[in-house]
Amino acid sequence: MKSTEDLIRATRGRAEAAEIQRRARTTLGFHYQPERSEAEMARTLDGFARALSDLPAWAVQGGFDDADRTIARRPSPAEIRMLAQRRLQPIADELARRRRAEEERAAEERARRKRRCSPEEAARILAGRGFTPKRFGAVGKRPMAGSVQELDLDAADTPRRHWSETVAADSGEMQALRAARRANPLMRAGMRDDPEEGAA
Repeated sequence: MKSTEDLIRATRGRAEAAEIQRRARTTLGFHYQPERSEAEMARTLDGFARALSDLPAWAVQGGFDDADRTIARRPSPAEIRMLAQRRLQPIADELARRRRAEEERAAEERARRKRRCSPEEAARILAGRGFTPKRFGAVGKRPMAGSVQELDLDAADTPRRHWSETVAADSGEMQALRAARRANPLMRAGMRDDPEEGAA
């Protein structure tokens, strides 16, 4: 039920040497040991730390727990490591399963994108979005349409008029249009050739 990020973090943590040594001393204390000097015990505990310090702390603790329950003699660092790795294995298996599933999904998506749909399927998809042959024809007839509703107007309807045809000749918009035309050298040249335009 954990997220992939949580599972990855769980496998990346590292146990601290001091904690490993404390737990190893406890586990070794459950078994008979001949008289040993503190220096010898320190070397033994250091061996546990070096063997286990690259594993997550929770897995190391679980390895010691399993050893306490199942090993009737003093365990070695290698045995604790094997038990700790056994604790990690289900998470590693789940991460591998999720990676495979993600790769399969990505492959299916790539394959889906590469597949070409039939003309019938393409027409069905377009029709589902509102693009029918009739509407495509309407685009050719009404290239200036600003909405689907305008495309659907019957061809017999009055064509859309330019805004300059819908305002008064002395309106502010028309005065601005005439001023812009007078400021344009090409328009001025055309006005000289067209008496009516020049008068406007």
